Amino acid sequence: MVKDPPLIVGTAGGIIASTLPNISSQQLITTCILAIIGAVISFFTTLLLRSLLNFLNKQNWDFVRKLFIKKKS
Repeated sequence: MVKDPPLIVGTAGGIIASTLPNISSQQLITTCILAIIGAVISFFTTLLLRSLLNFLNKQNWDFVRKLFIKKKS
C-alpha cells in the first residue's frame, strides 16, 4: 500500500465532511459529558488500584520479613 499524503488527507477530509452534518449538537454534548465521566472514573480507578497495590505490597513485605529475618534475642 502506497502512503500518498494527498490521498490520505483527502480521504480524511471526505469522512469528516460527510460525518459532520449528521451529528447534532445534542449528540455532541452527550458525547462530551460521557467522555468527561469516563475520564474521571478511569482516574479514580487508577488511584484506587495503585493504593490497593501499595497496601498489598506492604503486607507482603511484612510477611516476607517475618519469614526470613530472625529476631535478635
